[in-house]
Amino acid sequence: IQIYITLRRCIPHAELKFRINCPAPRELLRVIVPTRFKGADVLVSEPGGQTVRKADGKEKPATEWLALSGTHRGSERAIGIVADRSMSYCCAAGQIGITLARSSFYAHHHPQEVADAEENPYLDMGGLSYRLFLLAGPSVDQLSLPNLSWEMDTPAERVMDNAHPGELPPQGSLLQMGPG
Repeated sequence: IQIYITLRRCIPHAELKFRINCPAPRELLRVIVPTRFKGADVLVSEPGGQTVRKADGKEKPATEWLALSGTHRGSERAIGIVADRSMSYCCAAGQIGITLARSSFYAHHHPQEVADAEENPYLDMGGLSYRLFLLAGPSVDQLSLPNLSWEMDTPAERVMDNAHPGELPPQGSLLQMGPG
């Protein structure tokens, strides 16, 4: 496992990049984020919106982001995680566990046995990469998780072009952007 942690000035989140080589079948790899929020519910994104789920330790899906909020030293606080893909998580006793690799058979659920390993290959084997944003703030609303998720999924693009004749000046701008 290689973990790259990037902190940028004026950016309110830490970026975590994971490069993983998962050679073993039937293994599970999670990154655990400890918090001080015991017994808090989890707000997660799902197709078409968001929902609140109990922090009961069971593994559950989230599409783009999740947040845990609670009280710390008498004030409301929130922790958010944004992922570059749909994710699986578990949360209990104030800990958030994000599943990075699960090398199980494709579409396998206990108590069913795998009839044919060729037809049901192992998932998450070999080289994998994962990217997360981790951030904290006074409330879940102020974390702007849907916007941050959108920024992660659709980064700004730069297009190069050659100079060619025309009536417009060599430089110009169609729009201006600022913070927020």
